[in-house]
Amino acid sequence: MRSKHPTAPPPATALPSHRAAGLRKDGAIQIPHLPQLWHYWAGGKDAMLATAALAEQITKQLPTADTMARQRLAWHQRLVQFLVGEVGLGQLLVIGTDLPLHPHDLHSLAQGIVPEARIVYCDDDALVISHARAHFRGTLEGACHHLRMPLTDPGPLLTEAARILEPGRPVGIIVNNLELWDDQEAQRLLRGLTAGAPAGSYVAITQLNDLVHPKPVRRMAQLVAQHTHTALTLRTVPQLATLLHPLPVVDPGIVPCSLWRPDPWEDPVAGDLWAAVARCPGRPAPADDCLRSAVRPLRR
Repeated sequence: MRSKHPTAPPPATALPSHRAAGLRKDGAIQIPHLPQLWHYWAGGKDAMLATAALAEQITKQLPTADTMARQRLAWHQRLVQFLVGEVGLGQLLVIGTDLPLHPHDLHSLAQGIVPEARIVYCDDDALVISHARAHFRGTLEGACHHLRMPLTDPGPLLTEAARILEPGRPVGIIVNNLELWDDQEAQRLLRGLTAGAPAGSYVAITQLNDLVHPKPVRRMAQLVAQHTHTALTLRTVPQLATLLHPLPVVDPGIVPCSLWRPDPWEDPVAGDLWAAVARCPGRPAPADDCLRSAVRPLRR
């Protein structure tokens, strides 16, 4: 294996985590850590042995797992370029924090465009937040903060984030891996975040989908549930469109993240992680129109 078995500090308080770290009372990790899976596939070097073993087991079932993780990083770069560089948003609220992987960290991307940008990371995972606090450093002109709190209630989350973000200014809300929330939680989270965001804000999501590789992705979900005790909720494109309704989804709609505004020199192929960006708040549209505008043809 290419990584050592790290030890995480014990959490100060018990929080329900969507991405269980498997912490024992002495702080040692004894089960695979879900955020480390993505980190491992993307080329991270500090995944613990249990996580690395599960990642390799999943890769045997889903050989494109590494590619999917790299597509996710590339999507983040294009997303931040859109939100910060094109739309002009100077604030990001990130729901679900990745482990450090410089230079792909969201605050580095955003502040590389606008040094004054303010970024708030939110997560309920003690290990993730401890890594973020240790390694994420923002610019002197901007801000980079980390909040550890439950991710199922958007009210307190927005209240705490508002202490750091500039009030009244639009914000880019990035919800990583929506499959970690069940349908009721996802609906509550998205509606609460978008309803409470200032006018002119945007929300971006990623979601695991089994349209391209049905059996391997379902097997991945089974292995994750078996080894991390975390259920992944796979969703169809119409289900995602319903969750985002009535927000207008920007072009190219709900598509594999590799096909979301690819760079001109790229020749991307469809993967299993899908993405969408929507404006909030937006003028309500009929449900059928929302579905038609969100769904785009898929090129495999």
